[in-house]
Amino acid sequence: MKSDPNDPRWDKTRALLKEHLTVPPLAHPDFINSQVLEAIRRDGKPRAAAPLFSLRGLAWSGAGALAAAVVLSVVLLPHSLQPRSEGEFISQVIEARAEIPQLSVTSFHAPGDRGVVLWIEGSDFIPSEEAVR
Repeated sequence: MKSDPNDPRWDKTRALLKEHLTVPPLAHPDFINSQVLEAIRRDGKPRAAAPLFSLRGLAWSGAGALAAAVVLSVVLLPHSLQPRSEGEFISQVIEARAEIPQLSVTSFHAPGDRGVVLWIEGSDFIPSEEAVR
C-alpha cells in the first residue's frame, strides 16, 4: 500500500508529531554552532592540489632506479665485475726516456701492479694533445 501525502490521516499524524514531539535542549548550543560554522567554512574553501611528486616519493623512485641500474649492470655485464688480467690492458710502459736532455722521466709501478706513474721533471706543461712515444 502506497501512502499519499494528501491523505487526511497523514495530516493528523503530522499534527500529532508536532504537538508531542519536542526537540531536546542542547547542552552547549554556542559550541555546537561554532563547530558547524567552522566545518562549513572549511568545506567551502578550495583545497590545495596535492603535489605531483612528493619528496618521499622522489627519494624512493631514485633509490629504486639505482637498484634497478645495479641489477641490470650485474645481469648484462657480469665480466665487468671481475678483475682484469695484465694481458687485457691496451698499453704498457716498456721504457721511459726523454728525447730532450733537459727532461728527466722516471716510471714508478704502483703497489699491486695496478698501474704505472710517469714522473716528468723539467717541463712546465704538457698539453693533452701531445703524443707520447
